[in-house]
Amino acid sequence: MQSTAQNPVLYPALAEILDASKIRRATPYVHYDRHAQCLTIAETTAGVNMEELCTAVVDQFKSDASELNKLKVEVQFNRLNTISSSLLFEVFKVLGKAAAMGKEVYVAWITTYDNIEMIETGMDFQDIYGLDFDFKTR
Repeated sequence: MQSTAQNPVLYPALAEILDASKIRRATPYVHYDRHAQCLTIAETTAGVNMEELCTAVVDQFKSDASELNKLKVEVQFNRLNTISSSLLFEVFKVLGKAAAMGKEVYVAWITTYDNIEMIETGMDFQDIYGLDFDFKTR
């Protein structure tokens, strides 16, 4: 694992949480790139400390959101669990407020073309938070 000095997207608070030896291979891809102003969350959350890790990344995104004029979130799931849903509610709440303040908000909702449940879930989130999602299939 790279140190936080070598990898600017890992913040000091995450260094302790992100211990690769404790995370199973089935864990999601959670990445926040401050420079690209993009948060990416993919697949369901599982494994030791994943809720803590995901929450720390999302908290950093939320903290930066007030200073940014453009916010981008990419969500890629085949199914959701409680942790994933909770994190998405938090992220979309921030994005809804940002959009209401006139900030540019982009959400890519990515799932398989035949996953009607996830497409409908994305449409529900879009309606709840008044956001305009870019629905993509793979």
